[in-house]
Amino acid sequence: MLTLVAEIKVREGKVEEAKAAFRELMAAVTGSEPGTLTYTIHQHKDDPLVFLAYERYQDEGALKTHMANLGKHGSRLANLLEGRPKATYLVDI
Repeated sequence: MLTLVAEIKVREGKVEEAKAAFRELMAAVTGSEPGTLTYTIHQHKDDPLVFLAYERYQDEGALKTHMANLGKHGSRLANLLEGRPKATYLVDI
């Protein structure tokens, strides 16, 4: 299994719009990507502009499928983010 943890910073004044887009994205991923085992996004308690995505994939193919679909499902987020997400990829030991 593969795990991805991403730190996502949202632009000032766009938090509520981003939260709505994140909820839509989570529903779309969960409903259309069977190889995505976990896909949750959390808001940082002390910095409301920062979100963390926690994602678990069955295998490399599932991750590739998600990345290919991300542009379609996540395009609404592009104008809400402050820079690119910082992603960390992990593997089970």
